[in-house]
Amino acid sequence: MENNKKRLLKDLPFGNLNKDIVLHKANDSYQVNGGETYYSSGGNSNNGCEVCNEKEKEIIDMIWDNSDWFEIADLKHIDIIPKTTEIIIRFEPIDIEDVESFAKGIIHILPEL
Repeated sequence: MENNKKRLLKDLPFGNLNKDIVLHKANDSYQVNGGETYYSSGGNSNNGCEVCNEKEKEIIDMIWDNSDWFEIADLKHIDIIPKTTEIIIRFEPIDIEDVESFAKGIIHILPEL
């Protein structure tokens, strides 16, 4: 199965597509997920997706499978940096939905720690 989430390895000169941004290929277009905003009141709102226009799509189509431009945006390695007041968890950029799921999993297991 083809992975449809890839991390950009170089800046592109259009669409605010900078190195490390994760593009999601869906329905013959490319999108950048904006994630969710969570409020202290308990609510949340979706920040939507930025969709590439037709010209941008043509260029991305040409380089999508080129390993010089894109790599699969999987979580492969995590650096954990403990400090007395915080723990920093650092990893290569992945899709914001995957990050949110990861964070929810950490929050879920906190009572067990």
